[in-house]
Amino acid sequence: MGDNRNKLIDGWRGLSVALVVIGHVASHRFFEYWDIRPLHDVLGSPGLLSESIIFRLVAPLGDTGVQFFFVISGFLITKLLALEEDRIGKISIGAFYVRRIFRIMPAFYLYLLTVLVLRSSNMILANDDAFFRSGLYLCNLSGFKCSWWLAHTWSLSVEEQFYLIWPLAFVVLGRTRVAVIVCVLISLMIGSYSFHDLTSFAHIAIGALFAISTTARDLVARFATTGAILIAGALLALKPLAFPMPHVANVIQAIMPLLSALVFFGTISKRGGPFLQIVSNPLLQKVGVISFSVYLWQQLSLAPYSWGGIETGAERLYENHPAIMSLLFIPVAILSYFLVERPMIKIGHSVSNRIIGRNANSEKRSLKAS
Repeated sequence: MGDNRNKLIDGWRGLSVALVVIGHVASHRFFEYWDIRPLHDVLGSPGLLSESIIFRLVAPLGDTGVQFFFVISGFLITKLLALEEDRIGKISIGAFYVRRIFRIMPAFYLYLLTVLVLRSSNMILANDDAFFRSGLYLCNLSGFKCSWWLAHTWSLSVEEQFYLIWPLAFVVLGRTRVAVIVCVLISLMIGSYSFHDLTSFAHIAIGALFAISTTARDLVARFATTGAILIAGALLALKPLAFPMPHVANVIQAIMPLLSALVFFGTISKRGGPFLQIVSNPLLQKVGVISFSVYLWQQLSLAPYSWGGIETGAERLYENHPAIMSLLFIPVAILSYFLVERPMIKIGHSVSNRIIGRNANSEKRSLKAS
């Protein structure tokens, strides 16, 4: 299983989760150390202006990292579905769901249970509704109702909603898949101008498009020059500074899936560009392998004292060992991967293969009987 991994994609996973951690450190865990004031108050002070610019660039990095995760997810899931269809002539929806359940749910529900135990021990603050919404993968529709400790599961909710719908749609759409994805992608991008929550699904859609469209891949091969990738990356990085110009910011928001796809696919398909050396780093690739567990557990270490105007209880959790707590997610994530994620993934693939084999044998018996 590990031999078939694309190490460049692992490198992108590692980079993406690193962006999430950096963004959360700056905008949440140590937010109180920034002297952030309205822009008109700092224009006369080079020091405060520089601090404001740095914060505005660093704080949104978490969201940028998550959007790359969505591109990767849309691409890999769709590619695996297409490969299964090519290999055995059909897709086993049951086998797909089994793989996803064993891939996501054991590690996630272990984290959810840990948060529940901490809340029951009065070490953190979280409302009952947050556990309900997070456990049912609805946090992307819930805003601040999921509490800080479960807020990051909004992205997991987007993923699970995609997993639930896309395999069925993939089967039903047949040869119209590419055309439908293009229409959905364009609609989502247009909608993202006003409704930014649609951007996540647009990133998934463009990942799915590249998995099954040779035209899309050819376009990247043609246009993904080093200069184009650098411009796309700069627009993604500098978008937060466009806030005084809302229309410009919204336009960049709408085309973010195109920019992310150019940067990501330009790197992995051409095996070149300005980001290749970064995502080829062996340590970053190893981080990418455990990125799901890192993403889950960093939330416990990087909490603000209040979030959305509601106390989180983080001050109570961190009061005795703040430095240790800030780094605790690293060993916990490693343990989560090796003791929970990896064994469960192997079981999921084993069960999935049995389902596919059983279905194949059933079809053979049906053909003989006819």
